[in-house]
Amino acid sequence: MSNNAIKIGQNVVHLVNTQYPHLSTSKMRPLYNNAYCKYSTQDKKISTDYINLNMWYKNFMKKMREARKFRQTYSNLCPKRDAINLLYQLIIDKLGNCSEDAQLAELILRINGFKNACTASLKRGEKEINHDVCLFNVDDSIVKGNVKNNKTVVVDPWLGKVDFINNYFANNSYLLERAVKVLPLGKFGINTFGKFNLSEKIIQECKENYPELLFKKQI
Repeated sequence: MSNNAIKIGQNVVHLVNTQYPHLSTSKMRPLYNNAYCKYSTQDKKISTDYINLNMWYKNFMKKMREARKFRQTYSNLCPKRDAINLLYQLIIDKLGNCSEDAQLAELILRINGFKNACTASLKRGEKEINHDVCLFNVDDSIVKGNVKNNKTVVVDPWLGKVDFINNYFANNSYLLERAVKVLPLGKFGINTFGKFNLSEKIIQECKENYPELLFKKQI
């Protein structure tokens, strides 16, 4: 089951990153930061390239905030449709960061029969870090309170990584440090868990209206 579980996770990562192409403000931030460091204070005032980039990035961030606010407004009215509202955000607004990627991974796994799939935020030591992933247990057990290296798989579409949990932290600590600017102090771990409130009706709606999220064959 171990190799099969990794293949399942890799398939989910592929679906997240190919079915609904979207821009990530987090992945664009290094481009902006490099430009910010490149230009002097005076050049920032007169460089057309920098001014245009600065305006574009601020507008980009604004659109992300608006997309999330719009989704949250409708999800507050009907919490059971939050997963559908996530799909609307990714398809229509074409914007999403690690949290949206992790939630889409959870949704894909849930509609394909992995009922224990959930999302999780990460921490290092006792400090929460700004990164979310998707988790599932290969033995179908509930993940929360039951995380173990030989059965808990991390699906991280934002980084494009899939592995059993201890291997994930051991092999990707450098990438996480660079991606979320976290200090190399303490052990990585799970901070909080999250999960869609999916009714059978919503699951069936997803299967019928978004068949591209269904696994094409038995993995």
